[in-house]
Amino acid sequence: MTLSIRFFAVPLFTSCLAAFTAPLHAAPLPQPTPAWQFEVTPYAWAKSVEGESGGADIDLDFWDDLADILDAAAMVSGTARYNRWTLFTSYEFNRIKAGGRTAGEFDYTVPEDGSTIPVAADARVKIDQEQTYIDVGGAYDLAVYPTALWQVAAGVRWFDIDLKLKLRDITVITPDETFESEGAFRQIGDDWYTPFVGGRLLAQVGEKWRLRMRGDYGYADSDNGFWLLEALLDYRVADWGAVEFGYRHLDIDYANDSASKPYDYDVEESGPVLGFIFRF
Repeated sequence: MTLSIRFFAVPLFTSCLAAFTAPLHAAPLPQPTPAWQFEVTPYAWAKSVEGESGGADIDLDFWDDLADILDAAAMVSGTARYNRWTLFTSYEFNRIKAGGRTAGEFDYTVPEDGSTIPVAADARVKIDQEQTYIDVGGAYDLAVYPTALWQVAAGVRWFDIDLKLKLRDITVITPDETFESEGAFRQIGDDWYTPFVGGRLLAQVGEKWRLRMRGDYGYADSDNGFWLLEALLDYRVADWGAVEFGYRHLDIDYANDSASKPYDYDVEESGPVLGFIFRF
């Protein structure tokens, strides 16, 4: 399942304009107050992933691929607001497991003379990957209107990727002979931090509807950066809670340039978001 960011952004942008041009039709946002206000949101992000991880190409659609191999997932975000200041954090974890028999052919370079020979390989493969994202930051109300407010934000995001690859019953066939092995194991991945800055828009677009848009840009160096775009609508079902839905796109570009354990992660993750906001 693939959703277009443009398809989703245009109606949200129109709603955003309506928040300024028709304030009489929307309930006002809570104004800055010297009292703490909290929101905790468990949510699900049905993301598709495309790019490269550890030198391997990735092209996984959530509904066609990831939903079948997703083993565990936990996602929650929270905000604490006081006067014109907001503290925010989010936690995302998912683990995928997959296995089966695979076969392939490749050219092997002989170290002694540099020549190449065709090689066929067959093995039973098991993949176990864990992915964790955590961000922490703060935002300040730069401009406050009756039905909308703009915020500037800054923070840091932590990424952790751990991929385990197990091979069993390996058979390697060359033109001259056949080799067999009981198995092999490889573990790749890394963890890293990326500071970011960004902007937020909150707008009341109806008596029970609220629009939230977020854009972040993270940069540590030329091999460590990301950008994130998010657009969410929430519908208030009670004073203490609301249903939220929307769309998120995250682009990550990382390489550690390590001589002993090199790793790169250059992927785009995007998909719909659905959650429930608890307010207190």
